[in-house]
Amino acid sequence: MVEIALFGMADELLLPYFRERMAAGVGVSAADFMVWMRDVVNPNFLFIVEIIFTYLLSVYVFRAGIRRNNSSVIMSSRASFTDLFYGLNNTLYQELELTDLMIRAQAPPQVIQFQAAAESFSVSGNDSKGEAGDFILEAKNRRSKMWMPPGVPTKQR
Repeated sequence: MVEIALFGMADELLLPYFRERMAAGVGVSAADFMVWMRDVVNPNFLFIVEIIFTYLLSVYVFRAGIRRNNSSVIMSSRASFTDLFYGLNNTLYQELELTDLMIRAQAPPQVIQFQAAAESFSVSGNDSKGEAGDFILEAKNRRSKMWMPPGVPTKQR
């Protein structure tokens, strides 16, 4: 869903740029788009730019970092969207974020190296299919529940 929103909204940003440049007979480029975007004053356009480049892209990159167990990508992308934890009264996430940052700042180098190497795990063995530990445990839990007969659990089950 993040990917659909990210690329769909990015297409909405590019459409007026392409129309304007094609009408003017000017070529298009990523650098030119960034220059063109600075002159836009439409608040809806600017809102979409902020949503895409501040939040959706950082969540997308965070997921890519998790999938490949890349600690520096995970941390840099996480820094972009943690504003949401503080703006939406998510006190649980605020506490988790601060605790994690304190541990990372105070840990000895060996622990930091271990943590960077174990940010995510690949159950399949594929280096680009990593998942965080909580997702792996949830999947294992779901598979174990398949063996239980339907109905309310009893002491025998």
